[in-house]
Amino acid sequence: MTGTLACSDCPSPITRHSKGGRCRSCTMRKLNSGKGFTASRIAGLRKRYATDPAFRAAKTKIIVEAARRPEERQRRSDRARSMGLSELGHAALQGNEQAHARRGRAVSQTRMRHIPSGYRQLYRDLIRKNKLPAAEALAAVHAQHEADLRRFFGGSRP
Repeated sequence: MTGTLACSDCPSPITRHSKGGRCRSCTMRKLNSGKGFTASRIAGLRKRYATDPAFRAAKTKIIVEAARRPEERQRRSDRARSMGLSELGHAALQGNEQAHARRGRAVSQTRMRHIPSGYRQLYRDLIRKNKLPAAEALAAVHAQHEADLRRFFGGSRP
């Protein structure tokens, strides 16, 4: 038998060392389709990221360098557009008040991270209703926060 072996899922040739009768591409597709394999791989990567600073630094360096290249940024943007990823986010929010509220909270957490979470509504009120400039409103919120901490801890902060 001198003919080449073919993959059981596609017409690609396989090596004689293939144990499953599939080419590498089909083998990986089959493995990644299983939830257990994907979950264990992700868990392993998360564990390695958490425990191996050298691994995390190397991966971060690769990602940052790729993100700095304009052609790579354009390639990623084009791919996301071709996959319709931007429309998926908008479609998920249409008629879904809970998702819309979650998104609003996430945006507020990011944009107002310098303001203690319990005082964000006070900050909004100072800006919108009292028409204070942002710097003054922020100073007032921080002063109120400090006063509340002093009152709660009786003058001695932890």
